[in-house]
Amino acid sequence: MELVEDGAIAVAGLSNHSIELMERALSVGPIGVVQHQYSLLARDVETDGVLDWCADHGIPFLAWSPLASGFLVDGFDLDATHATDLRRRLRWATTEQARTELVRSALQTLSEQHDTTMVAVALAWVTRRPGVYAIVGARTPAEAELLGRPLPPLTDEDLQLLDQAGSA
Repeated sequence: MELVEDGAIAVAGLSNHSIELMERALSVGPIGVVQHQYSLLARDVETDGVLDWCADHGIPFLAWSPLASGFLVDGFDLDATHATDLRRRLRWATTEQARTELVRSALQTLSEQHDTTMVAVALAWVTRRPGVYAIVGARTPAEAELLGRPLPPLTDEDLQLLDQAGSA
């Protein structure tokens, strides 16, 4: 808060904190943003109350890894990654591989229906709630091009398909 008061930073934010710690931080001063991992494959913030807490307090939520480390990107092929690639050890490639495939299939179906990319559909799903934003990184011009598409408006049926795939 001293940095905010001194004008060195505009706002203070939190990353990966529990609701208990967010409440404690809020008692010290205003919170400008809360950041947690959130994607169709990483949905803990829905069940642990973090998204609701942010909405209740009017604090923007920033989703990191909304494309699940590339698992939700068009053309992602785990077999094409290097043998030491960290993603080979993630739960989406091991214990939750079947769910990952269901989510990818639903994204593919909707990307075709909306004439867009899986990336655009996945980001539209993450940012469908007011006050929820996504932070996405691109390492190559091709990756940046995938991010350049407008996000499609998802229907209730689209959201149901994605939610069912993601909770399987």
